[in-house]
Amino acid sequence: SSCKRETIFPTHPQPEWQVVSDVDMRYSMTLVGALPEHLLADADTADIIAAFVVANSENSDTLCCGLTHLTPILGSNENNNATYLRAFLYITLPTGVKEDCRIFFRYYATRTRYLYQAESTIPFQSDAIIGNISDPYEIAFGEPR
Repeated sequence: SSCKRETIFPTHPQPEWQVVSDVDMRYSMTLVGALPEHLLADADTADIIAAFVVANSENSDTLCCGLTHLTPILGSNENNNATYLRAFLYITLPTGVKEDCRIFFRYYATRTRYLYQAESTIPFQSDAIIGNISDPYEIAFGEPR
């Protein structure tokens, strides 16, 4: 028998993230993201990725500024037609948030019921388009929390 202990991560009910409705439409950006390799095996189109504003140098759970499910994209390479999962996030700033803020991401995996937070933030860039279908921005999610 093996004495190796498996790491058990806490599970969570599906979060009820909602994009803040009072937004300043002058400030928006678009991000095409992808999950890191180690999360792809359990990924599902029911999974949710949300963008949040870092407010006052704290990660805020209340200032959700973008929300999406993973979308399957049929890609092609020389050998096979693979399906890739992409997150298409349209990010708008809540009214009163400064344009020079930073954005962080959370990911909810429905199959495992794990909740992840990105290990780094990105600067908000008005009118920017970050990543594309063939070269997405890889969101650096680490271990579940």
